[in-house]
Amino acid sequence: MIITIPSLHHHLIEHLNAEIVLNTITDVTIALEWLKSTFLYIRILKNPLHYGIPEGLKKECLEQKLQDICLKSLNTLERAGLIKMDDGFDLKPAEAGRLMARYCIAYDSMKEFLEIKGKESLSDLVELVSKCKEFSDVKLRVNEKRALNGLNKDKNKPTIRFPINGKIKTTDQKVNCLIQATLSNLTITDFTLSQDVTKIFRAGQRITRCLTELQMLKNEFLSLQNSIILAKCIRARLWENSKFVSRQLEKIGPMLSTMMVNAGLTTFKKIEETNPREIEMIVNRHPPFGSQIREAVSNLPKYELSVQQASCAGRHQPNRAEIVVTVTMTNYLKKKEAISTGRNTHFCILLVSDADNKVVFKQRLGDAFFMKEGYWSKRVDVQRTKVQSSELSINLISQEYVGLDVSTTYSPYYSGGQAYLTVKRESQASNPLNVKR
Repeated sequence: MIITIPSLHHHLIEHLNAEIVLNTITDVTIALEWLKSTFLYIRILKNPLHYGIPEGLKKECLEQKLQDICLKSLNTLERAGLIKMDDGFDLKPAEAGRLMARYCIAYDSMKEFLEIKGKESLSDLVELVSKCKEFSDVKLRVNEKRALNGLNKDKNKPTIRFPINGKIKTTDQKVNCLIQATLSNLTITDFTLSQDVTKIFRAGQRITRCLTELQMLKNEFLSLQNSIILAKCIRARLWENSKFVSRQLEKIGPMLSTMMVNAGLTTFKKIEETNPREIEMIVNRHPPFGSQIREAVSNLPKYELSVQQASCAGRHQPNRAEIVVTVTMTNYLKKKEAISTGRNTHFCILLVSDADNKVVFKQRLGDAFFMKEGYWSKRVDVQRTKVQSSELSINLISQEYVGLDVSTTYSPYYSGGQAYLTVKRESQASNPLNVKR
C-alpha cells in the first residue's frame, strides 16, 4: 500500500517522529522501508531533480540517497532529544518526542521550546510562541500595519501589555500583537485581522498546552509557572490579571463584561456578593439573568492555601525541613452537586518553589481530589537553598479560568537559621505573578 502524505519532504522529520512514537518505526531499516512505501518515493523516482537528487542515477543509488535523507532526519531528532537511537540503529521515542507528536508541533517550534533556560518571563514566552512555525501561513499585509501599530502604541487609548519595540515589521510581531490585543480585551475592527485572531488562537491552545507539558518535565519554576499561565490565558482569551473575568461566564460577552467592569465587578468574589437585581440593572437585563450569573459564579471552585512545618519531635535539621501544604476547596459541597449532574470538572496545578528558582513539588489536582473531605494535603521535603533566603513560593494555578489562582509564601525553620515564621495566607489572587520572591 502506498502512503500518500502531501509535501512529505517538507515535513519528513515530524512524520518520522510520529511513526516512532506509534512504534510503526522501531529501527533504521524499518524507517527506510516506511519511506519507500510513501508517494514521496515514487515522486523521487519520477523527478529526482525536484528533490535535489541528480538525474540518471541507478535505483540502488537513489535508494542510498533516500537512506541518507532518512538518516539525516533521524540524527536531527536524536540530537534534539526527541528520540533515542540505541547503537545507532534501534529507535525509541523520548518524552519530548511524544509531546511533539501528540500536539502536532513542528520540529522548528519544538527545538525552540527545548532551548528554554528556565527564567523566562510571561512576555518572553509570548514572544517565543509568536515565532512558532505553526503561524507561518499568517501574512503581514501592508494595509494592516496602521491598525497593528495603533494596538501596539497609542498615547490616547489602551494598548497591549508588553509593547513591541519600533514598528510592526514581521509576521511574528503581528502574531504577538494580536495575541496581546485579544488578551487585553482591545477592540480589533479590521475583519481580516479578526480572522487571523481566530486562526492564531486555535493553534495557540495546542502550542501552549505542549509548552506546559514540556516544562512539567523540568524543574525550573518561572518558565513552568508562566507557561501554565500563558496556556490558561490563551484558553480564556484574557490575561491572568484581567478585570474582565465575567467574560468567562456563559451569556456574558465583551459588551456586558465591559458594563460589569465599569460598575466595579472585576472579580468573581465581587460578582457573587452583588445582589442579582443590581447585576440586572448594570447590564440592562431582565430577571432571572442576575440570579443565573451568580449561580454560575458560585459553581466555580474556590480555594484556600495553608502551609505549616511538620512536627519534628522538637528537632530541626540544618539543611532540610518538612512542610505540610493543604489546599482546601471551600465550596466543595456545591462542586460535588455540580459534578453529580454531569458538569465538567476543573483542574489546577500546585507548584512549590524555592529561592533558587527550582520546583520543590508539583501536582495536578482535579475536582475529584476534594470531593471526599473538601481538602487535599501533602507532606513535602524541602532542602535549604544556596542563597540566603529560605522563602518558599506556593502557587495554585487554574488551568482553565482566570481569577481563581491562589498564592502564598512561607519560610520554614532550619536549625542554626532564622526564627520560625508563622503561616502567611493570601486570599484568591487576581495576579499570581505578584509573588514576593
